[in-house]
Amino acid sequence: MGDVTKKYEHKVSYGINYKILDGYGATAGLPYGKLPAEEIEVEPVWYQPIQAFIIRMDEESRMVKAPYWAYKDPRATVLANLWQGYFDVFLGSFRRPGEVVASYLSKQWITGQDKDKIGLSYWTRFNSSLVNLMTSHADKKETYLFDYNGDVPAQLEILTRRLNLTVTRNAHKLYAPESNHHAEAADVGDSDAQNIYATLRCLCNLR
Repeated sequence: MGDVTKKYEHKVSYGINYKILDGYGATAGLPYGKLPAEEIEVEPVWYQPIQAFIIRMDEESRMVKAPYWAYKDPRATVLANLWQGYFDVFLGSFRRPGEVVASYLSKQWITGQDKDKIGLSYWTRFNSSLVNLMTSHADKKETYLFDYNGDVPAQLEILTRRLNLTVTRNAHKLYAPESNHHAEAADVGDSDAQNIYATLRCLCNLR
């Protein structure tokens, strides 16, 4: 939808999510702070900027005659109560916990003595919210769950067919199997993470 729109989306939507998570102690080395176990209820003050963001994106979409516009930020998963009422389609994506933790650590997003434990706790917390989001809206809205460790091109074909979209060459170029960093990461032994991952694989509906 154009560089200007992308910059606006990044500035506004990411800015809102960053500011909310700042209240949970997000900082360098602890990017999401200390998240509560329960789903986060957001203060009403945040709904006005969200509504303005949605209106702007809808207008941009109509101007270029795009059937959809998309918004992506992992933080929106744990802030689903803020965003979920404004979208017609939910597309979730999940990845093996060991790979995600390895990615966190390699980029030094998480630091400190307990960085492995914190990384896994983030994976567990985010994907627990993803399970809740997918199951609570399955009979209300279009929901799709994308398995990053599955056959990505095949899932993309299924998704675009269901949404009546065309798969462009650029879309295929966005994914290359050789760019799947940390594929060699070991599986985690945590039972909670294993159960959540198994649940997500069962919920995956793009096969």
